[in-house]
Amino acid sequence: MIKIKKRELADGVIATENGVVLIKRLYDPYKGCWALPGGHTDKKDFLNANSTEDVYRKTAKREVKEETGLIVEIIRKIGDYTKPSPRQIKMGYTRRDPRGDYTTHAYLVKVVGGELRASDDAKEVKIFDKIPNDIAFDHDEILKDSGLFKDGIYVGLKV
Repeated sequence: MIKIKKRELADGVIATENGVVLIKRLYDPYKGCWALPGGHTDKKDFLNANSTEDVYRKTAKREVKEETGLIVEIIRKIGDYTKPSPRQIKMGYTRRDPRGDYTTHAYLVKVVGGELRASDDAKEVKIFDKIPNDIAFDHDEILKDSGLFKDGIYVGLKV
């Protein structure tokens, strides 16, 4: 049986031709800020999962679909994030998520279907070619680590 910590999240960095897809958060924390689509693991993510990594990949894909309407495939894992970003530290944050000690597992993904629309926890959905100033959590750091941005400007997916 697969067991994970209670505070595990997964995010999807959706690479498109013109930029990355971000959602405007409908709820606190960071209500009204732009964020990567993502969220908590769910019981259904454990179905037919062979490993904890499998669970996190399923979570990322499910959350992307719930919040953006897009069906995606995982390209690769970007990383696991447990600490606040340098920007968050400058702002006085001591955790990457003000709700508690969360770990997020970030994945680079590509669109294979669906239709872009805001849904679930997303007030709005938009494609960005620059990292916005009003970005939630440590998502600026995740975007930088994705390899899709250089000096905050979208350079696209290098295959």
